Amino acid sequence: MRLQFIDKNNSVLDLNTISNFNYTYDFPALELRNSIVERLSIDGGYETGDHTYKSRKFPISFTLTAKTDLEFRKIINNIVVFFASNKRPFVMRDTDNPSLLSNMEAKIIFGGIKPKFKEGLELRVCQGEIDIEIISPFFEYPAAVVANTFSNNEIFNINIDDVVNNIKAYNAYPIMTITTASLNNDFSITNNTNNLSMRLQENNFTPSDTIEVDCYNGQIKLNNQIKNRIMTSGSFIKFESGSNAILYQGTPDITISFSYRSRFIL
Repeated sequence: MRLQFIDKNNSVLDLNTISNFNYTYDFPALELRNSIVERLSIDGGYETGDHTYKSRKFPISFTLTAKTDLEFRKIINNIVVFFASNKRPFVMRDTDNPSLLSNMEAKIIFGGIKPKFKEGLELRVCQGEIDIEIISPFFEYPAAVVANTFSNNEIFNINIDDVVNNIKAYNAYPIMTITTASLNNDFSITNNTNNLSMRLQENNFTPSDTIEVDCYNGQIKLNNQIKNRIMTSGSFIKFESGSNAILYQGTPDITISFSYRSRFIL
C-alpha cells in the first residue's frame, strides 16, 4: 500500500511525499465479536456474540531523518495538525494500484503519534508510530447508484461484487430514495437473498414526496424530515455478496434509487 489520508474538506496527507520519511505497517487482523462460554456440567460450550467484526488497529511505524531538530519537529507538527479534530471524519486510501485499490477508502480515527528522538553522528533521527484505527472495518468502493421502477411483486437484481476484477464484496448497506407514481400509503421492500424485509406506511406519500431510507445509519426521512415511524415492521435491509433479489410489494408503481458502497476485506 501507498497510503493517503483525506479529511472532510478533501485535503490530502500523502505519507509518500514527506522527505526522508519511511514507514511500515502490518496488515490489520480481522476479529469477530464472538466467544465461547463453557457449559456447566455438560461437555463443551456454546457460542455467543453477534457475528460482526471489530474495528481494526492499524499502527504505522516510521523513521524520519533530518539535519536539525526544528526540521523534523515541523514534520511531526504538520501531521498532527492535519488530523485536527475539526477536520473529521477521516478516510484512508491506498494509491498503490490505480486500477483497483486507489478508489477504495476506509473510515479511520487518528489516535495520536508517538515520536522518539535521538541524535546520530550527522543527522537527527526520529522513530515512532502513528496510531490509526479502521472503524468500519472494511475498505469501501465509491458509491454505486442503480434505479428501477417497480410494479407489484416485481423482483430487481443488484450485484455488489467487483465483477471486473473478480473480487467478491463482503456486504453493503443501501441508501434508498423512493418516489411514487400516485398516492401510496402501504408497501414493503424485501431482499429475498437474505430475507430482510421492511414495511413502510405513510398516508400522505404522494408523487411530490421523497422517502429516503438510510440502511447504514438506520434512519428514514420524508421530504428531508426524519420520520422513522414510517417503518412499521421489519428491519433495515442490507446487500450480501453477489446478486441480491429485491422484491417490491404494493400498489401503485414506485421508483427506487439504490446508492451503496460495496465493502471489501483488502
